Amino acid sequence: DLSVSRAGFQRYVNSLNLPTRFPGIQAIEYVRRVKQADKPAYQNMVRADRSVNPAGYPEFSVKTDRVDADYYVIHYVEPMPGNELVFGLDIRTRDASRIAAERARDAGQPTATGRYRLAQEKQKQLGLVVYQPIYETYRQTRTLEQRRTELAGFVNIVFRVDDLFTELVD
Repeated sequence: DLSVSRAGFQRYVNSLNLPTRFPGIQAIEYVRRVKQADKPAYQNMVRADRSVNPAGYPEFSVKTDRVDADYYVIHYVEPMPGNELVFGLDIRTRDASRIAAERARDAGQPTATGRYRLAQEKQKQLGLVVYQPIYETYRQTRTLEQRRTELAGFVNIVFRVDDLFTELVD
């Protein structure tokens, strides 16, 4: 079963103590594949989710500038403070993210973007994102077509490049 609750995801990321142990990490995210036909029901489900925020997310919507068969939506983002702008973002609206995510999906292994300006970045720092694909079923091996069909989403780590490399050389 691939389901992980919003509260469970938050507890897990909080347990990592990112600011102290991994200061170059901006966020850890779960990107969910949402089929176009499911988009209205998906948005309503997220709006009503009160597992972490007692008010829910009444303004939640999939942030995209495209119409497609499916969307790759940032479903969970932790920590949320400082990353609110990307909550609900269809990562395929940004070229660097789309290219890396599709390469990860097709290869079945983690793939990183190059350096680019993160959507939530308020300073001049560049970031990069590593995408790990997650599939609906477990298989030892799968064909390219199976990887494309069975993609459930991604778990990704968002790095701030300057912070990451400052920590590595200090």
